[in-house]
Amino acid sequence: MAFLKILFKMIRYNHKSYKLYMYCNTFTMTLLFAFLSICSNDSFMHSYYIDSKISYNILAPAALICLFTILFLPYAYKAFLKGRKQEYSILMTLGMTEREVIANMFLECLTVSSIGCIAGLICGSGLAALFFLFLRYTIGLTTIQWEFHISAYLAALILYTGVIIIILFINILEFIKANLAELMSAKQKEERKKRGTMPRLIIGCGTLFLSFFIMLSVYSSGKTNLSLLSMGTAIIGIALTVSNFDSVMPKNIKRNWKISISFLMQHQKSWKTVTFLSASLFGLLIFFSGLSITLYSNSLSNAMTYSPYDLFYVQDHISNRISSRKLEHILNNNGVSVSSRKKVEMLRNGAFNIISAKELHKKLGTNYQPVEGSYIQLFQEDLNDGYEHSLTPLGTLKIPLKNNQELPLQFQEQKIEILFNPCKSLADITIIVNDKDFQNIKKLAQGFIPQNAIMINLDNWKISGTAIRDLQNSMAELNNFSEEDQYVSSLSSKIQAYTAEKQASEVLTFWIFFVDLMFFAAADIMICFKIKSELKEETRMIFSLYRIGITAKEQWNILLKKNFCYFLPSLLLGIIFGIFYNYNVNNVYHYGHLGWVCAGIVSVIVLILQILITISVTKHECRKDFIFD
Repeated sequence: MAFLKILFKMIRYNHKSYKLYMYCNTFTMTLLFAFLSICSNDSFMHSYYIDSKISYNILAPAALICLFTILFLPYAYKAFLKGRKQEYSILMTLGMTEREVIANMFLECLTVSSIGCIAGLICGSGLAALFFLFLRYTIGLTTIQWEFHISAYLAALILYTGVIIIILFINILEFIKANLAELMSAKQKEERKKRGTMPRLIIGCGTLFLSFFIMLSVYSSGKTNLSLLSMGTAIIGIALTVSNFDSVMPKNIKRNWKISISFLMQHQKSWKTVTFLSASLFGLLIFFSGLSITLYSNSLSNAMTYSPYDLFYVQDHISNRISSRKLEHILNNNGVSVSSRKKVEMLRNGAFNIISAKELHKKLGTNYQPVEGSYIQLFQEDLNDGYEHSLTPLGTLKIPLKNNQELPLQFQEQKIEILFNPCKSLADITIIVNDKDFQNIKKLAQGFIPQNAIMINLDNWKISGTAIRDLQNSMAELNNFSEEDQYVSSLSSKIQAYTAEKQASEVLTFWIFFVDLMFFAAADIMICFKIKSELKEETRMIFSLYRIGITAKEQWNILLKKNFCYFLPSLLLGIIFGIFYNYNVNNVYHYGHLGWVCAGIVSVIVLILQILITISVTKHECRKDFIFD
């Protein structure tokens, strides 16, 4: 009974640590479940209801949330357990057995994790509902429906429970291996480490310069996959530099910083670890924020580039057989009129669109000149759209003919030009042939369907949304196809492409905001855990300074400068990392200036928030009532 009384007194004394650990669990579970809930929503993920450009934007943030859960929860528990190890060792000296301590560890972790899990599921359900309302009524995804999926709860519980089990297993195993003396000196032992060395610092700086060189080579080569290699190299360089920075620490520090720095240097090993981890999180935060804003502008530009016509559809002998008069009537009823109309004849099978060079010259004014028996492969791509492109030619083609013969076509050259809007009725590959070959294929080839590509420009495409929807509904009535066939026969328009890209960019920015919030919270929680673990020792040192005459104002200055050393160096490293990579990654696609401006704006906002948090934490320290009253 005496052990239980002592144990409960310890819990009451350390209730803020329990709260902080529980809040970490709740925060993580809230984000995890909210994202998994949207991922399991069929009306959001199905391409028939929501454009895949929009729905797939959640996959990368959801994967980051899952990875964050796997990495952050163990760190939070380890930070929580660090302060408990000495208390467990005291209980063991009073006679508590190892089995009782392990049972208590298990009970503590299970209780706090269960409360955090339940609170996280409740908060996550509310956050998922807010996600739904935002997507439907703010972004304008009116086809999304609210759905309840038990699979989202199961997936979140399985991942969360699996992480907690691994945490318990590893830490209990470490506890069993440790002896009483190691538990008593756990904090001091963790800080015992050799000072950094100049050679390692030079290697770290050299690694950073190497990462910059790799990133600069991305701009000249256009190989954006090298940017990942550069980022990985930069993170290694930051780790080496931070872990060895003390090798060049000036011995004669200014007097008004000496006491603050001495607080820091007593725990330099853990400070280096926390600084490196939080710098990585801040760097990713700034990089993703700036990149999402840049992608917003880039996506809208791409929508205009890839949709040269305001309205585009494919007409054959059974689909989209709407008359010009009826089409114009529908458009006119919605305040839109036709300014130009073009029609290009083509042949299509499951793999190819085949077009006559003569037809393109006549209707679109192109000057392609394929010789007889050869073809030009058309790549409808914008090489500066921000994406990788595969421009591999097909080689020799053999077109099957009705008389069991084949018409061979040799590859002549490739052209990169956008002639048509993207449309589901077109095949993925477009080839341009001599007019004589085109007529032979039209008469003798098997499996090719004659089609007409209808290209229309309107007097004002920006107000054509309602007109396009009415026209699509009218075509669906004329076609009388199944849902799947009508999806393939749907028309393409500039307003649809622009709206889809705008919504996709807004949704991506929305998801990135929560990922950045997660990174920001994780970085500051790690720093707060670090400061809190030193609070008792720090209080004794401050009390000693009081005895020799330190004033309250001097105490405030010492603690404020000490906290600035915790909160700001990691952020400044993250700002340099984020702005540099934002500029260079976006500069490959000629958005470098916009990239660093966006990253700079985000950096200023985060810096202001961090300064306010530092001041707030210092106020709590001065009141001896630090973090989560």
